[in-house]
Amino acid sequence: TVGLRELSIQQAQRMLSGILGERRVEQEPGAVARIVELCGGTPRALSVAAEQALVRPWLPLADLAEAMAARGC
Repeated sequence: TVGLRELSIQQAQRMLSGILGERRVEQEPGAVARIVELCGGTPRALSVAAEQALVRPWLPLADLAEAMAARGC
């Protein structure tokens, strides 16, 4: 197995910007920070969160973060 290290907040934001687009990430910096926190900065968890956001482009990232927190992610 290959261990992946935790990303810094800046690295995680760049990763999400690359997947979701800079505009969407820049529109909700607080929600992005919360998603990164909930994911523990791990690339795999961030990828899963980004996938959830991609398939729901109408969903504000703040709502995604709230749903993740409610699930205990």
